[in-house]
Amino acid sequence: MSVGELWPRPNLLAGYHLENVNDFSGNGHTLTNVNSVTFTMGRFANCANFGNPNTNKGLFCSTDLGISIPNSAWSTELWLNVLATPASGVYYCLLGWWSQAGTKGMMQIYYYNAAGVPTLQVWTDLTAVRIAFPITFDIGKWYYIAVTQSSGGALALYVNGALVGTGTHSTQTMTDAEITLGSADPAYPSSVMLDEVVWWSRQLSAIEIRRWFAWSKGLLV
Repeated sequence: MSVGELWPRPNLLAGYHLENVNDFSGNGHTLTNVNSVTFTMGRFANCANFGNPNTNKGLFCSTDLGISIPNSAWSTELWLNVLATPASGVYYCLLGWWSQAGTKGMMQIYYYNAAGVPTLQVWTDLTAVRIAFPITFDIGKWYYIAVTQSSGGALALYVNGALVGTGTHSTQTMTDAEITLGSADPAYPSSVMLDEVVWWSRQLSAIEIRRWFAWSKGLLV
């Protein structure tokens, strides 16, 4: 394990160092590699490299993480390195989660170019974005992203440890259970690299998120 990598802790649903397809949480959610995603030097040791351009590569696992997305507290974290800014009107699907546990639901994180304005987005249904934060990620630079939800459905989006947006969960009934990293769907190609992707069954606090970002940069907090 490299300095800065996460390690198994309570409330960890799934976790990926992305040096390979293995789930380090111990819960057995091994990923399937679609169309040869490569593992190259990343933020910490290796990462998942979806290529530039990416037209059909992705990682997924047909699994249910075991909690109800719409009415449970949860969090997800990832490190993102954008290899090319999406063209106008193009969505990069960074991460997706569909669940059949309890009240069926979903959440997805997209990087979308809205008429020349790149935007980081959080969706929990298929009709409207829940959080949208305009940001142009520098090519080749690593960014830390976290999304949290309270048990009451209050959403929060963080970039590099700072709160950048809030919203409210809107439930979308799904018919399957799956987690995805990147996208093998040509409609949502993701020309990015991802590292240290995790899901938690609790809402991380703003202090925890700031501390983890600082610690990952080698700062003592």
